[in-house]
Amino acid sequence: MRIELLHFEGCPGSTKVLGILENVVVQEGFAAEILAVITDPGDWLDFPGSPTILVNGEDLFPAERRATRATSCRIYATPEGPKNYPTTAMVREALAERLSGKSSADHR
Repeated sequence: MRIELLHFEGCPGSTKVLGILENVVVQEGFAAEILAVITDPGDWLDFPGSPTILVNGEDLFPAERRATRATSCRIYATPEGPKNYPTTAMVREALAERLSGKSSADHR
C-alpha cells in the first residue's frame, strides 16, 4: 500500500497526520510506504486542502472533500469537533476498510 500525505509548507496539521499514519501502520502491521509530499495546491484541479491522505492514489476521506480547489487547511469532522487532521481512530478505521476492499461510500 502506498500512502501519500499531500500538504503545503507550514501546514499545522501535516506533522500530526504524519505521526498518526506512522503509528497506525506500525501498530496494525500494515505493509505500507508513507511519503510526505510538499505540494503546490495549484497543481491539483480539486485539491481538498492540506493535509490530504492518498492511499494508492485515492483520497482516504473522500466524503470530506470540498467541491472546489482549496489553498487552505483541510478541516476534518472528528468526534471531538472540527480539526485540521483526522483522529487516530478515523485513520485506523479508514485504512482497515481500504485494505478489506470496502470504501467509506459503502457505509452511506
